Amino acid sequence: MIRAVALALIDSVRPMDLVARIGGEEFAIILPNCGSAFGQTVAERVRRRIESTPVQVSPMLQIPVTASVGGAFAPQWVRCTPGLWLERADQQLYRAKAQGRNLVQLEPAAISVVSNEEKRLLFDTFPMTDHE
Repeated sequence: MIRAVALALIDSVRPMDLVARIGGEEFAIILPNCGSAFGQTVAERVRRRIESTPVQVSPMLQIPVTASVGGAFAPQWVRCTPGLWLERADQQLYRAKAQGRNLVQLEPAAISVVSNEEKRLLFDTFPMTDHE
């Protein structure tokens, strides 16, 4: 099942995009240089591709597969950690599952609110190293 979903994900994105299994049955897709206006289109394409790929367990048994998708945007001007992006995407994933599963939920737009951790990444000064 995991392999079938992974192949469906890879077939749904551009060669420059990154598909990664982040644990269990959860995957992440990073879409560099993909404007927020296209996020919904890509996410729906991924969801439909997975839904249209039942897994053949035996000659007589196919298991249907669906996916709930949550997404977060990474504005270029905000320095953010992967952990924060995953946290924001997870919030949207939980919304998709709560609304009935096999749905896409993305942040309404690129987040313009900067969290305390992001502010720290932006404004804290870091000690200079010998090679700087």
